[in-house]
Amino acid sequence: MACRGKLGTKDRLRKFGLITDRVCSLCNACDETLDHLMFDCRFAKEIWKYVLQWVGILHDPQPWSTEIGWLTRMIGKKGWRFMVLKIALAETIYGVWQYRNDIIFRENTYRSTSIEIGDRIIEKVMYRGWYLPKLRKHIATLMC
Repeated sequence: MACRGKLGTKDRLRKFGLITDRVCSLCNACDETLDHLMFDCRFAKEIWKYVLQWVGILHDPQPWSTEIGWLTRMIGKKGWRFMVLKIALAETIYGVWQYRNDIIFRENTYRSTSIEIGDRIIEKVMYRGWYLPKLRKHIATLMC
């Protein structure tokens, strides 16, 4: 859904007349668009940097269209690190979206830090990677 630009971000819901609020629920500073929510929001950017650093990739997230191109090139590469990156990509997009929804729909009054969200994402990546024989040994080294 995210790659197709079909997530129900506030800017999309506003176009359909379903809501009037358009402020990002994560940073409360900018309009919530897909581009902003996934890679431009300072909070989401911190999460991405944290997860990518754990994978061993130093990268500063860019706007959505640029980032999708970079990620597509990266996940097309061979090697265990890029296999882990594929899992991390899906888990991070889902993790940011899930946290955003927790804030909106569950009226989450406790605000997690980007590190806490990143750690939850990393746990899921490790869990999924552990069950892939090609990755088990490498996931074990990342756990240290």
